Amino acid sequence: MNDIFLPPLPAGHETDSRACEIVHLYLAVWDDLTPEQRRSVALHVRGCESCTQEMRQVQQATRLVADLPSSQPSERVDVAVRAAIAARAQGRGKTSDESRPVAFPERRRAHARARWRSAMLVAAALMALGVLLVSYLFFLRSAQEFQIPSQVSWNGYVLYHIQTQQTSDGAFYQVKTYHDFTNNMFHVETVMDDKLDVVAVGNAQHGVLGKDMMNRVVQWDAANWVDSDSMFDLQKLRADIAAGRASYIGKGTFQGREVYQIRYQNGDIILLDMHYMPVNVLEQKSSSSEKPMYDTLEVLTQQQVPESLWDMQVPPGFKMGELPQKP
Repeated sequence: MNDIFLPPLPAGHETDSRACEIVHLYLAVWDDLTPEQRRSVALHVRGCESCTQEMRQVQQATRLVADLPSSQPSERVDVAVRAAIAARAQGRGKTSDESRPVAFPERRRAHARARWRSAMLVAAALMALGVLLVSYLFFLRSAQEFQIPSQVSWNGYVLYHIQTQQTSDGAFYQVKTYHDFTNNMFHVETVMDDKLDVVAVGNAQHGVLGKDMMNRVVQWDAANWVDSDSMFDLQKLRADIAAGRASYIGKGTFQGREVYQIRYQNGDIILLDMHYMPVNVLEQKSSSSEKPMYDTLEVLTQQQVPESLWDMQVPPGFKMGELPQKP
């Protein structure tokens, strides 16, 4: 189905009221959905009692329309038609045989039944379209009204997260990041078993110092070891929402916490708590599947983070050189 006018389907684990409203829209046009869309809707319905009941009601309404009894004109219509035919024949001087009442043609009955059935189907379709339109307009209004309050600020906090990544040849490694929102400082440590341990500290203004902890080697201009946290740039997030590059898709739950969900055009969803602080990011793995981007994500105060993390001095015993290749 061309879903340009439908909001994106929620993830299977989302069962909040906003996700249910979106699923109800898809249920209303079930026959026009693609197989993949039907699988996504069914995945949600299986875990949602409200949407299960809604699907039963839609199916029942469809059966009622399909099972409507065939209709035919009443006997009074037959009598009136016969009388009109007889009167017309008599007015033209027809013989008594010619003016004899004739049976109502069966094809007219069939035509009347077809028109009655078509009218009922059109009425049912218009009702379903009305429900769809009202629900969609309500969804659009809520999405357009969402904004992060101007008094919300992430300054004074440090974002800490751990992300597991994989190399092209299948090896796993971890990236541990501290991001100070106040001065945009980063402390990023990349670890791969006993093969690699590189720490990068700095920002765009002061540069980035990279430290090979295994070989005791340091290198300046190591910005490539600092992964951008652009999705957690509050100013940019506000601008993206205002410009439509990111859209609010309703509330949800993540690991037992109520969250706001903001979807980017690539399908990734930023999760914010009820105080508009970062919770995690859901990566779009397929049309019906998302997974958390970060194994761990915490918002810390600056007092919870030791000052030594931001030290950009060359440690004693380290020498200048080149860092190993980044995975």
